[in-house]
Amino acid sequence: MPKRTKGNGEANEERGELDLRLELKHFGPIEHADVQLAPLTVLIGPNNSGKSFFALALHAILGWQELWGASRIPWFRAPEGRRFVRSGLWSSEMQQDHSEAIRAICAGDKAEATPLAEAHIAGQSTDPLEAHIVRLYQCPPHDLRAAWGRKRLGVVLRCRRSEVALSVNREGFSVQSASVEPLHALLDEKGPSGRISFRFREENGGHEVALSPMDVGSGDERGSRSERELGQHLLPVALGAWARQGSPSSCHYLPAGRAGIMQAYDSIVSAVLQNASQAAFGMEIPQVPGATVEFLSALISDPRRVSLFESKRTRRTPIQDATNAFEAAALNGAIRVDYEDEGPAPSFVYESPVGDLPLVRASSSVLEIAPLSIYLRRHVRPGDLLIIEEPEAHLHPANQRRMARLLASLIRAGVFVLITTHSDYMVEQLRALRMAGELEPKERKKLLEEQPDAYLQGDDLGIYLFDGPYDDQGEFTGSTARRLPWMVEDDDGAGYYDQVDLALYDEVTTLERRVLSRD
Repeated sequence: MPKRTKGNGEANEERGELDLRLELKHFGPIEHADVQLAPLTVLIGPNNSGKSFFALALHAILGWQELWGASRIPWFRAPEGRRFVRSGLWSSEMQQDHSEAIRAICAGDKAEATPLAEAHIAGQSTDPLEAHIVRLYQCPPHDLRAAWGRKRLGVVLRCRRSEVALSVNREGFSVQSASVEPLHALLDEKGPSGRISFRFREENGGHEVALSPMDVGSGDERGSRSERELGQHLLPVALGAWARQGSPSSCHYLPAGRAGIMQAYDSIVSAVLQNASQAAFGMEIPQVPGATVEFLSALISDPRRVSLFESKRTRRTPIQDATNAFEAAALNGAIRVDYEDEGPAPSFVYESPVGDLPLVRASSSVLEIAPLSIYLRRHVRPGDLLIIEEPEAHLHPANQRRMARLLASLIRAGVFVLITTHSDYMVEQLRALRMAGELEPKERKKLLEEQPDAYLQGDDLGIYLFDGPYDDQGEFTGSTARRLPWMVEDDDGAGYYDQVDLALYDEVTTLERRVLSRD
């Protein structure tokens, strides 16, 4: 996996490794699902079995987890050139509770930071998580367990360095417990001068975080290290980064029904803008599901912000190369985003072999692929998690196979992906690409001539089957998730991958015999 480039205030940890596990109990139609995310995680199963419920929950919880802290210090530069952190992360009460450890660190001693990290996570407000859940599911959290009566909804998030358990009642989410791997904190006397930063390191079989607070003086003169600065900003950010290790840098969600949303894009944007202008006069604005709102917000991102983001990237990246190759093969063209001088929203154009076409006049496959291309070019970076519901929708089987190769190429480029799918073509192609990862490089390159980087290795692929939530008598029992092997041995017998094919084969051969017997 590619490594993220380290910058100011960034931890010295490889961001290309994913170590994340989410467990849900009595969550919507899910009785129990315990999923260890792989770089490419595939959720399969019948309709209404909880695949999208799981994916939305993961998206919401990762958004809340980002509030714990970041791998980069949130600072701004004042006019006189000095750097200051944007806002405090710890309250004065929190600082008072851990004042002894903070004073010890400022005095140059090594302090036990594990209790601070656990208190930092346990003290996080769950209001943002609850608000996100309400937007995504269009209901309060306790309604998600309505089918389970008195059984408690449970959520457990496990990362490389931490584990957090959440529960839900009528008051909303609450943190039941938080545990963090042992960590010590101390000042980094060899840290960079003139900027705040932190770095993790392993010493004598244990882990510690070396902190470099802000220098208040100028030139070579070093000012005093403020306990308030350390307690409000640097220490909580570093502890949050420690607890988040193994998690993706950011999470992007592409909901199902993308073609329909793109078909109605102009109407939706116009209606939202019109309703927004009328809101000042007390008119009610229709509610739009949160996943759709986030999806549209990303599509109409401020071009100035996007341009600034793109200017920091190299002109050609593996993500862009994979996207370009996929567009050329699947669309025989490309997707272009046009920002007009008039109007706040961009327009989208399909550069087809017969000329430029607005998306509303393009086929459903183009409408389905367009938002994915935009996300990959403008928003997704190595270390991010991209969640896609039903990436095979509206695609010919040949393009479904190309989509699977694109996902494998994204894994090689350092992106993490989770998909929900009902497509045998997608699953079988991904399994084939995992088999290709077992070959020697020269043999694999010859076999994958068109896309030599579209392969999977080791634990790159994780396939989870969500069983149906109803038994044979139609009684609700809830769905469970179990991991399937990517390779099926001959002595394994018929498994999930064969069920539909075998049932269809039996039906066709039976009908053939009966039709022929009539002649």
